[in-house]
Amino acid sequence: MFPSEKEKIKLSKLLSLILRHKPQLLNLKLDSEGFVNVTVEELTKRIRKKFKGFSWIQPIHIYKLEELNNKGRFQIRNGRIRALYGHSISHVTPSFTPNVEIPSFLYHGTSLSNVKKILREGLKPMKRNFVHLTDNFKDAAETGKKRSGKVAVLIVDAEKALKNNVEIWKAGKTVYCAKEIPPAYIVKVEIVS
Repeated sequence: MFPSEKEKIKLSKLLSLILRHKPQLLNLKLDSEGFVNVTVEELTKRIRKKFKGFSWIQPIHIYKLEELNNKGRFQIRNGRIRALYGHSISHVTPSFTPNVEIPSFLYHGTSLSNVKKILREGLKPMKRNFVHLTDNFKDAAETGKKRSGKVAVLIVDAEKALKNNVEIWKAGKTVYCAKEIPPAYIVKVEIVS
């Protein structure tokens, strides 16, 4: 299907960059839910034309990425694609159903150096539109490793947060979003490395 696993990962990262942060790289516009203003077919043409090393890409590759991605990063509807979470573009707020299928505990990976501030101020979206959490400890640790060598995984009592009107919603297969998580709901810190 893909020329190699490496090429599949490169395409996923490129789409994440474009659909979350820099649609202008391909002269795209995103609507308020994050959907691009062109079809997958047109997006494919633009990627082939603009980026070296992507001459192999066909629309089927983007459709397969949506289907196969274990975190549910992308969604295609009516021939147009969006990233489901991770946006830094201020006008993009994907619509989700709040408080559906939320596990009792969720995890957030971060640099160990951030823990004191987070325990004092809570989890905030920083340069993104929302705080990202996961239902998988290992995924949280992997995300934290992208930030630094010393990793902490924060354990969030999502059940208690929801009971106290903190909105949390499912954004992908294993990813959940919130506007913020106050420190009272961070119940444990696990040092990973």
